[in-house]
Amino acid sequence: MISVLTYCLMDARTHARSLHGLDAEPKLPDGLDPGVGASFRAFIRLGHSHRQLITTLMGEAGGHPAQAGCLRVLSAQDGISQRGLARMLFLAPPSVTTMLQRMEKAGIVERRPDPADQRLTRVFLTDAGRALSEQVHARFTTYLTRMFDGFEPAELAEIERLLGRMADNITKAVE
Repeated sequence: MISVLTYCLMDARTHARSLHGLDAEPKLPDGLDPGVGASFRAFIRLGHSHRQLITTLMGEAGGHPAQAGCLRVLSAQDGISQRGLARMLFLAPPSVTTMLQRMEKAGIVERRPDPADQRLTRVFLTDAGRALSEQVHARFTTYLTRMFDGFEPAELAEIERLLGRMADNITKAVE
């Protein structure tokens, strides 16, 4: 039996193609540099593999994938305002409200009014939320260690630089 981590980190494109009997890459739009197409496919493949892994990690830990980022932020900034949490997660406030309602029902977080400003709601991890956060953090640490195994510091810096540049380009495109 293949391990969950191995499955999530395997070449998702090859797996998907084998499942659907596909043996050729999709045709690139006319005029697109083949390097751009290949880079984009690699980027999408990475995103897909990452989502699979987060789904698996959170499922094994008893949570929902969208909660992983919330747990990460709250473990570093317990008591952050709900508005601040939405900003940190790059999500719309109504989406965060819905997620927090589910997490509250599951006993992972509690929301309290800010004592100094009743207009603000502060979010805190419960004991169960801290335990879940630690469990997810440990698994995620293993994932990151395996993902970046063998990379030199200069390569990691280059990955950071290139992905940052891509993010900047996308931000400019949507502004």
